[in-house]
Amino acid sequence: EHGSCYHGAHGTAAAPAYEVKHLVDPVGAGDAFGAGVVSGVLENLGWEETLRRGNALGAIACQCTGDWEGAPDRKTLELFMNRTTGAGR
Repeated sequence: EHGSCYHGAHGTAAAPAYEVKHLVDPVGAGDAFGAGVVSGVLENLGWEETLRRGNALGAIACQCTGDWEGAPDRKTLELFMNRTTGAGR
């Protein structure tokens, strides 16, 4: 609902939340967010883009049953992030 932010040694950054219009199951949303952040850090993305990826994965996770079953492939994630900029899927 409020997005996410980073405050640390490398400055500060924030990214808006993605609206979840059809909440199915929030299980795994935090893990999905964390996976997005870790992958962004490993790919040397900036903090804003890293948080944006984490937010998108968390939103996607809430829209399906289970904790990993709805995990998107890279292309699906990119389509979701390009199609929505903080507004619902």
